[in-house]
Amino acid sequence: EYGLFIIIAIVTVIFVHKTLYRKNKSYKYTIDKPLLIDGDGLTAIAGRPGLIEHRAAPTILTPHPGEMARLLGVSVREVQADRVRAALRGAETWRATIVLKGAHTIIAHPNGRAYFNLSGNAGMATAGSGDVLTGVIAGMFAAMHFDVEAAAQMGAFIHGLAGDLAAIDLGEDGVIAGDILSHVPEALQLYREEHLALSENYYGKITVL
Repeated sequence: EYGLFIIIAIVTVIFVHKTLYRKNKSYKYTIDKPLLIDGDGLTAIAGRPGLIEHRAAPTILTPHPGEMARLLGVSVREVQADRVRAALRGAETWRATIVLKGAHTIIAHPNGRAYFNLSGNAGMATAGSGDVLTGVIAGMFAAMHFDVEAAAQMGAFIHGLAGDLAAIDLGEDGVIAGDILSHVPEALQLYREEHLALSENYYGKITVL
């Protein structure tokens, strides 16, 4: 049924209930494609790590701090007190790549590695920004053929860079999600033109912990 799909992004609880809650006797997702879960999809799976932790295909979760707290069963304060630890714990618990959104997005992988993304700005804390991030990460995987780990890292970086470019044009206070989206092509072009510098250390914006 999903043979033509490269990656499936889930952001609404309706889609989750109709599609992903079809499960086998082991109570695990049966879809064999990479999954990127955001928004209501995260709320729907909270408290049910068994749904995805043993999937054969990789999974990316993109929670904000509140969603991360629900996934871990802790308070938002605990998440914010040590965001790296929370992201790594989430990656281990869910056996998924975690993209913990915030002032500095943290990308954590089940192998115990975590990364800070320092691109982006405060103006990106706007409705719909996370949806753009979901699309960019999915695009990195499907169109640019990054593996899941690299897609999450580069997706976070390109998303933040697009927000930085939008802020240059409009000022941080004037940025809305559509502006971030409209600057993604420019961010990608910058990536292509400066591929060596970006691939070496993403202009210092990605830090290995």
